[in-house]
Order: sequence, then structure tokens, then C-alpha cells
Amino acid sequence: MASIDRSPPLDHCAPLDARAVEAAASSNSARMVIATFANAAQADFALNWHEHLRVLGLGSSALMGATDAETERALAAAGARCFPLKSSIGAIEAKWGSAGFAQMGRTK
Repeated sequence: MASIDRSPPLDHCAPLDARAVEAAASSNSARMVIATFANAAQADFALNWHEHLRVLGLGSSALMGATDAETERALAAAGARCFPLKSSIGAIEAKWGSAGFAQMGRTK
């Protein structure tokens, strides 16, 4: 049975570094790291995705970049292994063909 984390939720993400990548890789037997990023327009999707990974036992294997402060707070509060990701994507929806959508590809 998994232990319950009783620490207060965080309000920020830790910077991405080798320790975070190693921790994510060490959290599963395949040493798999699952990485993505989101902005405020995609935060609900990202939180849902992380919850599904958690249910599958892979929540700690995910590294999730937050491109804005609102998303950073949401991911951190949900207990996601997250990091601030500097990007010019912004917090609004990045529709196909938009400058934000093009920036998403460059950020990846």
C-alpha cells in the first residue's frame, strides 16, 4: 500500500536538473522518464494527464514543464514533478498555425 504524503502542497516547481531526471527515472523499473509541458490554457489537461499517470503508478516518472506562473502553481499543488520552463508560448491557447503553436515546436 502506498504511503500518504502529508506535507503541505508546494506553490512552485523546482528547476530542472540532473537530480530531478534521475529521480523520475529511478521511480520505475524501466527507468522511463515521461516529459511534457503545459501553459495555463492546457493546465486542466496536464493535471488530468498527470492523475492518470499517478493511477498507473507512473506519476513520479513524469517531468512537467510549466510555461507560466499559474500553471506552475497548479502543477506543484497537485504534487507533479514539475519545473519552470521559460518560453514565449504564453498562457493563452496556442492554436494550430499560430505563433504560439510554432513556439511549442521549438520549445519541445
